[in-house]
Amino acid sequence: TTNIFDDPLFVNDSEDDFHLKSNSPCIDRGDPTDEFENEPEPNGGRINMGAYGNTPEATLSFDVIAQQDFAADTTWEGYVNVINNISTNGYSLTVEPGTKVLFDDGKSLSISGDFTSDGQPNIQDPPDSIEFSGYRKTDIMGGVFIDGDGGGLNTVRYSSFSRSDIGFYLRSVIYQEDVFEHLLFKNNDTGLYLSDSDMEITSSTFQNNETGIISDYSNLVLSESVLSSNDKQG
Repeated sequence: TTNIFDDPLFVNDSEDDFHLKSNSPCIDRGDPTDEFENEPEPNGGRINMGAYGNTPEATLSFDVIAQQDFAADTTWEGYVNVINNISTNGYSLTVEPGTKVLFDDGKSLSISGDFTSDGQPNIQDPPDSIEFSGYRKTDIMGGVFIDGDGGGLNTVRYSSFSRSDIGFYLRSVIYQEDVFEHLLFKNNDTGLYLSDSDMEITSSTFQNNETGIISDYSNLVLSESVLSSNDKQG
């Protein structure tokens, strides 16, 4: 048996939600002789303390906990949990193939430097596409926002956006050397929102969104793409 004397960092103990936050000191701190195989991967190879240890609802053992604005160029790889609203502050962000970026409820990522989310086709196991999504089933991410005034170069391929308020929001992004292709927008309130932008998207899918695409004072060239089962705008 193990004990800790720190705040266990429950998600919301006042509402009887005793799931652990991703930065909880109780993660991977249970009895090392206990079974842990029922916890979803990545599980750190050791049971979590608390009510959900060794259950399918156990909190993941994340590789990165994103909780503050960038102070340098950054690379994300593996499992990333965004627990606060994060800004890249003009620094570059590279997301490696196969990475899952999972957002706590309402949290967003704002990008103003170079952004590379360059996944690969899902021909390997585990798959090498990149995922941006709400973390738990009840978590709706705010979205991934690109501010073109930051002057960054964007390469976004084989990446998916799901369970969000706005999956991908682009403001003042003028397509020149940017690449947006093989994207999936699924189960969002709004899949793609363009504001004062000129861009091209190819070989992408917009499916089961409340609103597929919103284009506000923007020019969008959409080619070899599929829009299906969206309630509005595609």
